[in-house]
Amino acid sequence: MFAASTGHAQFGGLLGGKKKSAGTDKDAYIAQGKQLIQGYALMQSTLLEVGAAQAEAEGDNAKAEEYRVLAKTLADDPSTKDFDKVKQASEEIREKQSDTAKRSVEYTAKGKAALQKTLPKATASFAGGVALSVLSVKWLAEYPDQLKAAGTFGKLKLLKELKVPLYVAKEIPSALKTLPTLTKAMGHAKKQGVDVKDAEKQAAGIKL
Repeated sequence: MFAASTGHAQFGGLLGGKKKSAGTDKDAYIAQGKQLIQGYALMQSTLLEVGAAQAEAEGDNAKAEEYRVLAKTLADDPSTKDFDKVKQASEEIREKQSDTAKRSVEYTAKGKAALQKTLPKATASFAGGVALSVLSVKWLAEYPDQLKAAGTFGKLKLLKELKVPLYVAKEIPSALKTLPTLTKAMGHAKKQGVDVKDAEKQAAGIKL
């Protein structure tokens, strides 16, 4: 299935069968948690890149730069301090997609080029995110057992280590709901003469 194959390409060993079961190896479980964070950051950063490209296409270079800086920060070193900013920016981008159809804005050539480059990458990332979400469900289901196995003295340390991946595992399903935003972005870009065939091909294979 497309989503699964793209998931391998986007998230590497996370979806492979080389790692030990989370239930038999605490280190593997922690590693999976870190990879959940990386996958979440990838999905959100590519959405921000789409928002930046569209802002640039509409002449809002300040907002485009804001989104790109946040996307790079998130992709380079994802941490909880950025998550609230990412949520706010994602909501802005979604709202903008709803308003774009009501406006008549001529996209700039530079913005069109940015969208043509960014949209396929973003849709591929979300396809990988669908596969990632399956693992997040399994990871969350294992969470209570991992804490129990850590014992009284190890529990506090493990709670600290798992704080961010726990947050992310719960957020991944919500992040995937931004897929319609990408679909709308492709539609608006296509009307502006942007070649979105590659992005449409990627999106067509995503099964939520």
